[in-house]
Amino acid sequence: MIKFKTPKLEEQLKRADKILQELVKWVHDYCLNKYGKDTTLTEVTRTRDETVKIYIRQINSKTGKLYTPDEVPSSTHETIPCRAADKRSLEYTSTECLNIVYVINTTWIYDPDRPNLKCCVYHKVGDDASHFHLQVHPNTVIMG
Repeated sequence: MIKFKTPKLEEQLKRADKILQELVKWVHDYCLNKYGKDTTLTEVTRTRDETVKIYIRQINSKTGKLYTPDEVPSSTHETIPCRAADKRSLEYTSTECLNIVYVINTTWIYDPDRPNLKCCVYHKVGDDASHFHLQVHPNTVIMG
C-alpha cells in the first residue's frame, strides 16, 4: 500500500499527472516485490514560494553562493498538473537506494530528447532527509 506523510498528499497524487501516477505505482510495486517495503510519499505539489524557501538557503553550484530568489530553478513539483513526487528512502540501505535509482532510470526515460534528465534523482536538499525525487515529462516513456 502506498503511504502518505500527510492525508493531503493522497489527494494531490490523485490530481497529479497520469504518467506520474503510473511511475509512483510502478516504483511502489518494484520496491514491495524486491525489498518487501511500502512506499511513503513525503511531498507532491509545491508552490513557487515553497520551492524558493527550500532552495534560498542552498549554494547555487553555478555561482558558488547562496541562491537568490530569481536563481532558484523551477520544480516539477510546481507544474499543473504536478509532475513530481518525493519518496522516503530512510528504510533502504545505500546499496538498495543506488539499485532503485538505477532500475527506475533504466526503465523509465524522462524525455528521449534530453537523456541527461532522469525520472529518479536520489538527493538531499538542505536539512531535509535524502529521498527519491520522482518526476515525469509529457514525453516520458517506459522501456519494455
